[in-house]
Amino acid sequence: MITLFKILKVSISNIGYITAIVWKTRKRLILYSLLFILSTTTAPFVIIIIPKFIIDEITTLQRFDIIIKLAALMIIVHLLVKNLQVYSKNFVSLNSKYMMIPLSIMFNTKNMEMDFEYTEDPDILDEKQKAASMLINPGTEENAGSIEGYTMAINETIVGILQLLLSFFIISTFNIYFIIFLFFVSLVNTILGMHLKKVNYELELSTASLKRKWDYLMEIACNFAYGKLVRIFNLGNWIYKKGEDNCNKRFKIRKRMIKNTEKYTILIETINILKLLITYGYLVLKVINENMSIGSFTMYLNAISQFTAAFEKISKNTVEIRKNDIGISNYRNFITKEGLMQKTAVDGINVKEGIDHIIEFVDVSFKYPRQENYILKNISLKIRAGEKLSIVGENGDGKTTFVKLLLRLYDVSDGKILLDGIDIRCYPYTEYLQIFTTIFQDFKVYAFTLYENIALSQIGSSTKKELDRILDLGGLLDKKRRLKYGGLTYMSRQFEEEGVILSGGEQQKLALCRALFKNAPIVILDEPTASLSPLAEHEIYSKFSQMVKDKTAIFISHRLSSSSFCDKIAVFSNGQIIEYGTHQELIDLNGLYAEMYRLQAKYYVEKGMNVQ
Repeated sequence: MITLFKILKVSISNIGYITAIVWKTRKRLILYSLLFILSTTTAPFVIIIIPKFIIDEITTLQRFDIIIKLAALMIIVHLLVKNLQVYSKNFVSLNSKYMMIPLSIMFNTKNMEMDFEYTEDPDILDEKQKAASMLINPGTEENAGSIEGYTMAINETIVGILQLLLSFFIISTFNIYFIIFLFFVSLVNTILGMHLKKVNYELELSTASLKRKWDYLMEIACNFAYGKLVRIFNLGNWIYKKGEDNCNKRFKIRKRMIKNTEKYTILIETINILKLLITYGYLVLKVINENMSIGSFTMYLNAISQFTAAFEKISKNTVEIRKNDIGISNYRNFITKEGLMQKTAVDGINVKEGIDHIIEFVDVSFKYPRQENYILKNISLKIRAGEKLSIVGENGDGKTTFVKLLLRLYDVSDGKILLDGIDIRCYPYTEYLQIFTTIFQDFKVYAFTLYENIALSQIGSSTKKELDRILDLGGLLDKKRRLKYGGLTYMSRQFEEEGVILSGGEQQKLALCRALFKNAPIVILDEPTASLSPLAEHEIYSKFSQMVKDKTAIFISHRLSSSSFCDKIAVFSNGQIIEYGTHQELIDLNGLYAEMYRLQAKYYVEKGMNVQ
């Protein structure tokens, strides 16, 4: 009983949640739902009640004019009700589909704004997969939770309740005890049906991780970005086998669901046949022994059938609502998941204006969630305003993790990071991020125009002159002039046939332009030029350093491209800073940095580049 009340509470809460969104974005859906409920409730009773009088008239007084009038009345009312039912159902379906827009916007906004930590958490990714099921339209046995299926289930449940009450009233006029029999049989079938739905839905939910893996395999197979690797390494058969194994696992679960359905369906149909035999037998006895009219026989028989149908409608759609409740609850849990980054801000503390900021790491250590080993250990470092810092080290030494902590993509496990003497967790998260512009190694060129790729969300407030100035600084202005549509040329052929694909070097210049446009006081370059030669990397870093000469800049690389122009160098090894100082100081120290310099010097000396 307690569980039933909990389920009912969840259902009412979810109905209220969806209704509030509908009222805010699509009020007409409520009107069409009411019309659908009214017409669908009425429709069967037109052909249950009126034919009783037609048949009785035919078998008794046989007044032809009365028969014609009753038949005409039945036809007219039935057509009106049916047309209203079809009209309202179509508009309920159409407006329910529209509801996918605000719900999808909310879902995608959450994806873009939730803590970065969640995007790398398998549990959260599974929650996201389950939450997304509500956005699948229409809802099916395989995919619970579409808003269209949910809306129709609520409407049909209300219809079922109203039809059940009307059928109850009709049947009670000849034997109220027969209703107890019908109720008992229908209840047994309902319990069996609900148990079947529950078991199969739980099996369906168990496939969430398999579906996610399948989507990833499809991404590899269909995304052109993987095309070269797939062909060069002959990955086709390998991916195919992984996909086949995934399908086999899902098929086994589907097979179990089909067997469950077969077993319960046979049992439910057997009960229905027994109920039908008892119903016919009872009514025939009423006609023989109590002179029940043929019209009444027909009406009661149809009313009993409608009682059963209404009960089944309620049970079926109650299960559908419950199934959708799980989807909606998953959606709500995901949408309302609080970000930890947003909760630590202290009222009254704001990032100071200007470009002069001091960053300090104070005994910072960090390990990723559910990991035992620390990635960074006891990092202490101060970066002064306007200082150029080069962070060097081999891959896997914690350089990128250092940047993630500075940007609060993750919070430190131990220690603290200060901005202008204040713990960065005390600042409003969005405001704190505005002082950084960052280019990561895996930067993206979007399938938008050249101008949009630079200004991004600020494209509406930027000018062509301003964007061209940035392109000139970044060395792409000549490229833009050669493009057919200039800055309005799309940087992909995904949506536009006349879009262009930039070369690797041009893409890196575009990323630098994007960083210059944001004009933030602190600039971070996390190996965006790792695919370039040491000389090319040095030239880009040097030029970029001159462009941001008054700003604080952090250059990260496993090479020494930024050593010649940076004020300080921090050498990372196994998650610790093992050396820190100027280039000459570290050469004199004759440690890891000096060894790296000697190993890499030939790449620069051969090109006549002075890294001293």
